[in-house]
Amino acid sequence: MLTEEIKLKLEQSLPGSKVEVINNTLDHVGHNSSKDHIIVKVLYAGFKDKTLLEQHQMIIDLLQDEMREKIHALQIKTAVPDPLFEKFQDLIHSAKIFLFMKGNPQAPKCGFSARVVKLLGSHEFKSFDILEDEEMREAIKKFSNWPTFPQLYVNSKLVGGCDIVTELAEKGELENALK
Repeated sequence: MLTEEIKLKLEQSLPGSKVEVINNTLDHVGHNSSKDHIIVKVLYAGFKDKTLLEQHQMIIDLLQDEMREKIHALQIKTAVPDPLFEKFQDLIHSAKIFLFMKGNPQAPKCGFSARVVKLLGSHEFKSFDILEDEEMREAIKKFSNWPTFPQLYVNSKLVGGCDIVTELAEKGELENALK
């Protein structure tokens, strides 16, 4: 399939990249070409210090044969990885239940964090002390679009802060949310 072929070619040519390829041909009903409409999204550290035009030219150069023979339209989206976002992703994927908090589970440094730790009870979870890293603390707020701490994640998805976790516990829904 063309999407897998393009993904493999880009990943092999741009080591360490994260590539997503979407065949958008069906969204273009009525186009009278036997070639496909492709969207390519590439996250690659090698794009650092390159202009957007240079980044896109790198992709075009790599896909010349496919563009000539199989692609009718190519949409390119490129980006440079954000190390803080990568760290955030690594953290929330490191455990089924993850808590960004003030302090640590053995010594919470705010009442809200202490309350969520208590509500988690015997559930196994990992945590990150946001007071230890101000830059990461601000980045987490941006990535989650949630301005306060603690922040509870289950299966890498934000559940919420102390108020939501407390409400779930009061309604008897916390156990299901932690599954």
